[in-house]
Amino acid sequence: MSQPTEQFEDVASQFRKFTCHDLDVGNPVFSMVSRCVGIENRNKLTRLLILILVSITGLTYITLREGRFFLGSLTTPLSGYGEAQGMSFFGDTMVWPFIFWVPIAFILTRVALNRSATVIISTIRSAEENWLIDESKYGYRNSIRKTLAIFEGRRGWKSAVISISPWIIAGLFIVYNTLTCAFHNELRENYYPYTSDLVRVLPSEATGPTRFEPNQTLPAYIQLEDEVCLPKWDTNRYDAPWSTWMVRIWALIFYGLPPFILAKLITIVWGTSSFLFHKARWEEISLSSDSKRILTLSPLADDKYGGLGHMVSAAMSYLYAGSMFILMITMAFLKEGLPPSWHNYFMLIAFTPVSVSAFLIPLLITRKSIRSCKSRCISALNKEISTITKSILHDSQYRIFKGGVDLRLASYESMRTRILTIPDLPITFSTLPRIGLAVGVPFALTLLDHLMRAGL
Repeated sequence: MSQPTEQFEDVASQFRKFTCHDLDVGNPVFSMVSRCVGIENRNKLTRLLILILVSITGLTYITLREGRFFLGSLTTPLSGYGEAQGMSFFGDTMVWPFIFWVPIAFILTRVALNRSATVIISTIRSAEENWLIDESKYGYRNSIRKTLAIFEGRRGWKSAVISISPWIIAGLFIVYNTLTCAFHNELRENYYPYTSDLVRVLPSEATGPTRFEPNQTLPAYIQLEDEVCLPKWDTNRYDAPWSTWMVRIWALIFYGLPPFILAKLITIVWGTSSFLFHKARWEEISLSSDSKRILTLSPLADDKYGGLGHMVSAAMSYLYAGSMFILMITMAFLKEGLPPSWHNYFMLIAFTPVSVSAFLIPLLITRKSIRSCKSRCISALNKEISTITKSILHDSQYRIFKGGVDLRLASYESMRTRILTIPDLPITFSTLPRIGLAVGVPFALTLLDHLMRAGL
């Protein structure tokens, strides 16, 4: 047995043992949650459903008991106008929707992890011996070593930032929310974030007719000269102690987990993109040799992407997972009675580029891989067609074998047509609605809220 073949079999035995569990490292909080809940088996799914059910029923029962559940249940007197609407539990879109959005974001990130593992495993299994035994910078060994280092959090300062940031962000979220909601009376007045000069006024017997336009109908948004403090369902630990303290416990999970889920998604995209980039660079360097290729197209594959549908599926999973974070942030723009706070705009500006990049970066690398595969296949087919054409022009026996030659030409032409129809990007008539839904819904909700507040 030759030495290269021995190396090939040694490497092959290594990647056959590679699974998605090898990528679920480097983020202890995400890994711990993955071991407890999920959709992989009945026990994990049961625990996840129990967590959701206990959270929603517990908070609903408490807020109903303390009179803070329904829309319009919290108001404050507004001299000359009536009652200014505050924020009830049902109107707080930063709480009860998160009971569903956070588990969905976690599940979608797990799906992205599994699909990334599929991309890596499929690429390795379909690779030729040349790449697997290559010890160069972009060969298999160095590529997979760097990829695993990214997932394990051992890639220098970038990994350190991704590892530390979730703890800082989660801590800030929880501390800020606790201080401004439960202890705002002990702080200065400007620490209470639920103030506004644009308030929604409800009908009341105390309404002063001189304060309104003659044709004014209620309820309506009224622009005031000064900001007023509006009541919120979880900010009074004396009148509503259960609502105030139970949601603080709730926040440890549902405000604490999203930064770790996002950090895991960033790591998944980074690690997978790094692997695909190394693979693409190796192919570029080895382009002069027809035998040195990693990916090959299968024009007859059912996935419509020449057998590379797993790469497209991974890119789409990143989009879905990333869009969940944008959706969670835009929920702040739909709160009852209150406009978004400054930190809501800050998070939207900060997180939107991250979520969009999580989709675009691997998408562009996938596009490059698909185009490279298509180019190689078309070049090979053109060479075969050219060979047949030259034979036809110089072979006096062409008429005898005309039927067989025509059949071969038709087969090559049909194959080339199939390859050319393979899309470079996963933006087709079937995927475009899903992309539009994932990206458009959060911003459509924000626009709708602004139109409602403007009275349009």
